[in-house]
Amino acid sequence: MADRDPVEVLRLTIETGSTIRKLATFNLIENGDIEIDFKAALWHRDDPNSVERSTKIIAEQISIHSSRQSITGNQITRTRILEGGEKRRLVQFTKALKTNNNFAPVYYRIFPHLDNAETEIDDGLQQTIHLGSIDERHFSVIAGVYVANHDRKFGPFPLRYRCKVQQRSLGAFNLVILYSFLSFPAAEDGTAAFPKSSRDDAIQHPEFDGLDEIGSLRDFENVRNHLRQNYCQRIEDTTGITGEDWTRIGKFFAYGMPDANERVKAHLSKIDRWRRNVEGRFGGS
Repeated sequence: MADRDPVEVLRLTIETGSTIRKLATFNLIENGDIEIDFKAALWHRDDPNSVERSTKIIAEQISIHSSRQSITGNQITRTRILEGGEKRRLVQFTKALKTNNNFAPVYYRIFPHLDNAETEIDDGLQQTIHLGSIDERHFSVIAGVYVANHDRKFGPFPLRYRCKVQQRSLGAFNLVILYSFLSFPAAEDGTAAFPKSSRDDAIQHPEFDGLDEIGSLRDFENVRNHLRQNYCQRIEDTTGITGEDWTRIGKFFAYGMPDANERVKAHLSKIDRWRRNVEGRFGGS
């Protein structure tokens, strides 16, 4: 999607099915901006919570602008190109970096099933932030990407926040990845969320001043719970498996609990059939 050659590249990766896959690519451009190849899902949904797909996504990019003409803030834009050429754009203006030396959320994502032909394999030629490995038969990964100034590092935090943190500086920015693993299998469709605000919103309202470490962790926790709830509802709409069923299945896999009763076995069988039916069509919203 981008037509400008990067001066530095950073990739977000994870291992699944013995293969390292790309989750995103961060390209530092000569003017100081970061362009994020979002590795878009296959399908756009007008209603993110719906199981109904509408239009195929051709490309998706998020740009973190250095906004050199502004002394108060930075603009972050998300551009989605749909089949047929239509563009959908979201804008966030944040004072987090220039005014308050804090962290600004860029986007959040529960990733779809990744061990498939649609997800790019990492070639190992660029520096990476690697999230480890995941068994997608049992777990899904959710990540939140935050940005701060180059020298603003994400410091230690209380263990009660159940997530992991990785960070890497790129140009004038520090990229922070908050992530965790959800105890249900990766599904055909992922889901994502993007903050948005106007310049007037950011100037008038303190909630757009950015977040410190604890604020970022609470933000990620809140969004994770919200996306997880909506995501599970969509899976329930598709498969008939309820949140209570997922909890029971998750405990069985995560803790080895002897709870493989007939109900759990039936659901596991249903998941296997569901996977076979959608094989080769994995995507997200």
